[in-house]
Amino acid sequence: MPDKRIIMHKHDRHPQHFSNQPKGEAVGWCSHNKHRGKLSVKMMKSHKCLAKNCQFFTKNENHPYWKSREQIKKTKKEEKRKARLAEYMEEEIKRALDSLRR
Repeated sequence: MPDKRIIMHKHDRHPQHFSNQPKGEAVGWCSHNKHRGKLSVKMMKSHKCLAKNCQFFTKNENHPYWKSREQIKKTKKEEKRKARLAEYMEEEIKRALDSLRR
């Protein structure tokens, strides 16, 4: 029986696993034996690496995608905070008006 490491090594070199790899800088890498290699944003989303919190996915911190994603998260968080504050202020105004009417 052949050594398992050799089988995995041959499996990793199979052309099928490298045909769809991104040409530019990768957003991350997959270390899974069945499809090891670089990942584009589109591939990462289609594989649902982040949603699954995949243990085989390693992100490239230097890729611009992560910076833009972080900025989007901050913007959404700030918008939610402002919406909650506006709702709170509206309720306070209603309470103040109700107390004046009495």
